[in-house]
Amino acid sequence: MKKYMSYFELSVKCTLFLFAVLCSVGLFAQTDAIPIAITTEKPRFGEKEGMVDFTEWVYSKFEYPQEYKEFRINDRVILSFIVAKDGSVDNVRVLRGNYPLLNETVKRVVLQSPKWKYPGKRNGVPVNVRVVFPFIINSNGAKNISDIVENKDGM
Repeated sequence: MKKYMSYFELSVKCTLFLFAVLCSVGLFAQTDAIPIAITTEKPRFGEKEGMVDFTEWVYSKFEYPQEYKEFRINDRVILSFIVAKDGSVDNVRVLRGNYPLLNETVKRVVLQSPKWKYPGKRNGVPVNVRVVFPFIINSNGAKNISDIVENKDGM
């Protein structure tokens, strides 16, 4: 009789596999940053939980490139960066994005980020944390997350 894996066993194996793949492609290489998923306290930009404050800040600073305005291009740019122990942002990389100018524009905004108020912690000790950040570019004039959620025809 064939034995099937439980959902938990499958999810653990998939997580370990994904972590191994990310390490092998250099996502976590050459830094002492740990993935956000294994922190005991996640870094926070402001008072709100998760990435809400940071996402709102990025949207407030993002300016749609003039070269693309007439084409009404929508895209999703996925960035990876480190929130250091002191709250600074470093080592910003574009993991996915279809338009180089949009990718660089979002990357430039993230690099200008002020220090995060609360660094990530592991067992109460501040640590460098690797964050993967998806940024949705909507040419319909969305200014914040709620505009994008309410205006689903953009992506």
